[in-house]
Amino acid sequence: MAYRVQDVFEQITHELGGKPKGLSPVALVNDAGARLVNMHGWTFLSRPPTTLTLTAGQSYVLLPSGFSGHIKLDYTDATQNHVCLTTMAEIQRLRTSTVTSSFTLYCTYSWYVPTGEAPQQRLEIWPTPATTQTGALTLWYRVGWQDVSIELDAIPVPPYCRPLFTEIARSVAMGYHNPEEGTVDARLSRLRGGTTLSDAMAMDRSTQADAGVPGPTYGTYAAFSSIDWSSGAVLGPS
Repeated sequence: MAYRVQDVFEQITHELGGKPKGLSPVALVNDAGARLVNMHGWTFLSRPPTTLTLTAGQSYVLLPSGFSGHIKLDYTDATQNHVCLTTMAEIQRLRTSTVTSSFTLYCTYSWYVPTGEAPQQRLEIWPTPATTQTGALTLWYRVGWQDVSIELDAIPVPPYCRPLFTEIARSVAMGYHNPEEGTVDARLSRLRGGTTLSDAMAMDRSTQADAGVPGPTYGTYAAFSSIDWSSGAVLGPS
């Protein structure tokens, strides 16, 4: 059975004895959805791996629509070249160094603001590729909340998250409608301490309880430019 915007809104309207103040059905669901995805690294937000192209002369890579979080990044053929995640400060240092090539691709995620749009993330890289390499990288990632547009839209959460989503939407609606009886933040704080959230998280983790036997690892690693070899202490990125 579909779990639609209008279903949640009608339930909350019935409980309130009227429509919540200042919130349309679509606005309420999108507000609640944004709060849901911020509560936990939900596995249902993971997307199938996608390939990224390195473009000649371009020092960054645009990310898939809806990208919200990194899971893993490798060269599609990771047997010879490697990806190294680092900081923007280290990328800047490498870009101003005299070294111009490397078998390692250094990367970091950064934010930029397209004209007239909300901030978006992209992948900053070094070295800048001299030739275009189609599908050179493979990215595993999570998306954020995918906005609904109309009341007949299905709410994009799995069945085990529906009770939690309804509770979040109820907290948002009641917090805006009657803040003197409890703000949205106060209501959500109580929700975070309850079993509805913990049960949904437990079910989310149980989607795949066994990842199998670990195999050889290639590709991504983290960059540290200073290591005290006498003590083994990592001093941190430069």
